[in-house]
Amino acid sequence: IPGWGWRVPSEPWDDVDIDWWTYNIHDRGAPLIRLTRPETELAVGLWQSRDHPLMPPAEFLLAAQQSGHRGRRAHAVIEAGTATELLVSGVLRTIGPVKGYDQAKLQNVLNGGFRPRVEDHFAVLLGYERDPEVGNDALGKWWRHGYALRNRVVHQGHRPSDSETARAVDTARTLNFDAGDRLAKDASVAGLLLPIPPEMWEAAARSRPRRR
Repeated sequence: IPGWGWRVPSEPWDDVDIDWWTYNIHDRGAPLIRLTRPETELAVGLWQSRDHPLMPPAEFLLAAQQSGHRGRRAHAVIEAGTATELLVSGVLRTIGPVKGYDQAKLQNVLNGGFRPRVEDHFAVLLGYERDPEVGNDALGKWWRHGYALRNRVVHQGHRPSDSETARAVDTARTLNFDAGDRLAKDASVAGLLLPIPPEMWEAAARSRPRRR
């Protein structure tokens, strides 16, 4: 999740490392699990950060992973695409003023087309290659394997395969983390990122024993 520095301990589609018992209980909405203290502290931190511009991308990315696990491939592709579109706009809203964007310019960029928003602003501010059609970085890979597939699903009714879906979600997830790493290394914006330290994520992730 951007700026949080936390790494999910397993890949989105790796059955071996998924605690399906916990996942299914939470997914069904049955509040039968007592949270550990680190999980509770993380939940409070997330709630306090709910209005941060970089929170919606994380929520949609999680939704994409959940849809993928349920076999709802089209949903997963669209949600992963939405997560990344929210990421692009959220980053610009968060760091634009620090990078010389006045309110009028920022609003003009956000009201404009998605491609120029990516090429002329998001890519430039975070140091990605400006043409995502040919770029070999995280942005280019998502553009070709995630965004292009999302458009085929939305506009052409394409039914994505398991491998296409997995790649779309994975490239969105990779770009999400990569953008977070780039932001975290920029001292001029470090104070604008989500105020949840990596140690809090790690403690929550390791506090619950795995069920097999």
